[in-house]
Amino acid sequence: MIGYGKIVFLAGLIDLGQSNDQSWKSHVTFELKKLGFSVINPATTFTITRPIDDEDTTELGCKIRDINEHAMVMSDYIIARITERMSVGTVTELMLCHEHKKECVIVWDSDVEPPLYLFTFGLTVVRSFDEAIEYIKLH
Repeated sequence: MIGYGKIVFLAGLIDLGQSNDQSWKSHVTFELKKLGFSVINPATTFTITRPIDDEDTTELGCKIRDINEHAMVMSDYIIARITERMSVGTVTELMLCHEHKKECVIVWDSDVEPPLYLFTFGLTVVRSFDEAIEYIKLH
């Protein structure tokens, strides 16, 4: 199996409500598992109950951020879906990829050209999830 012993972290929106389409993560997970990769999907890793007050929310958010960062750093590859509407968390994930010199493949999911800053991090930018999977298979 191509991906045996390798872990792929799926970065991107996880909690912006109904506008957040998670179906891509199910598709990518299915395809990667067929190739022998293990997959971390933060959107399904946690069942989050939001605390009542802001102090508890901040503490919970920090714990989740730290767990995600550790999972990403321990992963062999990162696939991130980027749209014209990016969250702070996704930008943070991209910065961590760069900081930890992680192999990150960006799926630019928009009809407009991707912003130049995506290329300044030395990230690989593709237009489809199948292209991202193929890139990881070959690297």
